[in-house]
Amino acid sequence: MRTCLPTILSMLLAVSAGLSCRSLKEHSQAAALESTLEGYRAVMRWSYFDSVHGFLDPKARAPLPHGLDNVRVTAYDVVRPPVMLDATTASQTARIQYVLEDRQRVRILLDRQRWVYDPQAKAWWLDTPLPSFE
Repeated sequence: MRTCLPTILSMLLAVSAGLSCRSLKEHSQAAALESTLEGYRAVMRWSYFDSVHGFLDPKARAPLPHGLDNVRVTAYDVVRPPVMLDATTASQTARIQYVLEDRQRVRILLDRQRWVYDPQAKAWWLDTPLPSFE
C-alpha cells in the first residue's frame, strides 16, 4: 500500500492541475466576454457607432450603414444575459431604445447578439450585424 500512495498522489495532483488550468482558461475567457459586452454596451449606449463597428468580427466587417448619424441611443438594457452556446460561442439579447433625430420619435428594438471567441486574438467578436435602426 505504501508503494502505491506516491503514485496515487501524483495522479491526483496531475488531474487537479489539469482541471485548474482548464478552469483558469475558461475564467479568463469568461472575463474577456464580460469586459467585451460591457464595452459594447457603453459605446452603443452613447451612440459611438465608429467604436461599435470595432466590435464586429474583422473577417466579416462591412462598412457602417448610412444614417447612423441620425440615431441617438437613449437606453441599452440587457434582457437576456450572456449564455454560452458552446466553448467559443455566446449569445445575449439587449433592448435598445433610440430616437431618430429627424423624427423625434422613440423606438425600441431587440438586439439578439451572437459573440464568437477568437483564440488567436484572444478576443470576442460580434458575429451578428449591427441592429437596424429604422
